[in-house]
Amino acid sequence: EAAQIAGLSNINLGNSAFQASGIFNKAVLVNGGQFAGISNIADQIDGIQASGITSLSKSVTGMQVSGITSISPKIDGVQIAGISNVAEHVDGVQISGLVNQAKTVKGMQIGLINIADSSDVTIGLINIVKNGDHRLGVSIDENFNSFLTLRSGGKRVYGILGLGTNLEVKDLKYGFEAGLGLNLAESRHFRLDVEGVSKYLTDFEGSDFSKFSFQLLPTLKISQGIHLFAGPSLSYMHSSDIEAVDHTGLTIWDETWRENYHAALLGFTAGINVRF
Repeated sequence: EAAQIAGLSNINLGNSAFQASGIFNKAVLVNGGQFAGISNIADQIDGIQASGITSLSKSVTGMQVSGITSISPKIDGVQIAGISNVAEHVDGVQISGLVNQAKTVKGMQIGLINIADSSDVTIGLINIVKNGDHRLGVSIDENFNSFLTLRSGGKRVYGILGLGTNLEVKDLKYGFEAGLGLNLAESRHFRLDVEGVSKYLTDFEGSDFSKFSFQLLPTLKISQGIHLFAGPSLSYMHSSDIEAVDHTGLTIWDETWRENYHAALLGFTAGINVRF
């Protein structure tokens, strides 16, 4: 094993302890570190593989990092990419700016979109887990904000993404919802979730309403696929349209500052989910 440093590229048909280049590195086994400005390729990494664009390896024990895409069938450690991670078996963590993809994950996936056959924990807005939890629902809160929401994830943690409107204020016709949820308990006929959710409504012409809520949602399972939920929420809200606060819940604190309304309030969320 030896160290290789070059301005353009390094190629080692055997084992290497360290490779660093401005463009490209290739080795069979790297027992240490492999660093490149553009791309790294190796059969096996025991250590760290890092590149500006793409990192490729058949097996990684340690860390694989890239600016765009990291690819390895087997990850034992951490896989990080600016855009996408691709793996088959992950024992550790996948972190990406956009998409994580794997077959089995014994650990955690963190990204906007997570895809897996099975994954212990998925943290993202859209989680496509074959053996996970997927629910599509309709809800309403104390401000008459109504949303069509997708909840998707693993058995415990799930992402929340929705579109909606306000049923009372015509100027707030376009609504967006995003957040994360945690399943606290579940039985055959009941489940209990806690969620952190951000809602934003606007007309794209100057009127807007935003609210961040922690909501506790007891759920009654009418059947395996149909769930009714209703529970309390604690929220902070902000609005540029005073009409948007006509139907708030129990106000704990409120203030109007520079023609914008701010409030902390107790409210509720209720609705129905269809599990698929």
